[in-house]
Amino acid sequence: MVSIFWAVVILVGLVVALFLLALGSQFGATQLLFRLLVGFWFFLATNLPLISTNAATWVPGLAAFGLAVVGIHVFLRPWAVKKGKRWPVGNSLALGAVIPVLFVIAFLVPGILLQLQGLSG
Repeated sequence: MVSIFWAVVILVGLVVALFLLALGSQFGATQLLFRLLVGFWFFLATNLPLISTNAATWVPGLAAFGLAVVGIHVFLRPWAVKKGKRWPVGNSLALGAVIPVLFVIAFLVPGILLQLQGLSG
């Protein structure tokens, strides 16, 4: 059942991509569509090597993540106990996983804006 779902998703994606490609070719905007569909790769290829791998930059981030998860657990566990429910550490880790997602979004938004700027000018 799951494989049928993914096959349908891929098929719909291919149909949409072909439609956009045909639409772009009709109006002479194939380069524009190419940049819209895979242009973020160019942004990553340019900016990913510039990200620092120095431990002084990522250790504080990991420490802040750990403190955030501990803070979430310390704050929400008594609240859950008061409501008569359990609050396992896994719940705190799941909520803490939102932090890296927000970091990724903060990284993607400037890339999208730079792509739009490149496409407009």
